[in-house]
Amino acid sequence: MRGLIFRDNELVVDELADPVPDEGQVLVKTLAAGICGSDVHILDLSAKAPAGTFFNEVVWGHEFCCEVLEHGPSTEKALAPGTRVCSVPMASSSRGASMLGSAAERPGGFAERMVLNESLLVPVPTTCPPTSLC
Repeated sequence: MRGLIFRDNELVVDELADPVPDEGQVLVKTLAAGICGSDVHILDLSAKAPAGTFFNEVVWGHEFCCEVLEHGPSTEKALAPGTRVCSVPMASSSRGASMLGSAAERPGGFAERMVLNESLLVPVPTTCPPTSLC
């Protein structure tokens, strides 16, 4: 999959390994992701720091809307594939917990796909068009 990666103080589009859902997680396709003031602040800070100092090799995007693609093991499957969702931007699994879009091992919404914890998913109303700001 492709993603927008913050690498050595630059934003670059590159190929990434496809994420695989762990127990209690779902694989989602990113539909939209927002740029946050925190992202702009990191860009400003990085311009004054040595390359690789801040958030190196991280796929940003902690504000997103996604579509459920498939369920990982030990999920309730409460939301069918195709359901549009949002989530708290964190994921926990057998590998630990971290915030999406701020840790290299947890790609955020500027990647084509992500894994999210099923228990944190919130369905997005179908009355909101995918490109709206609902």
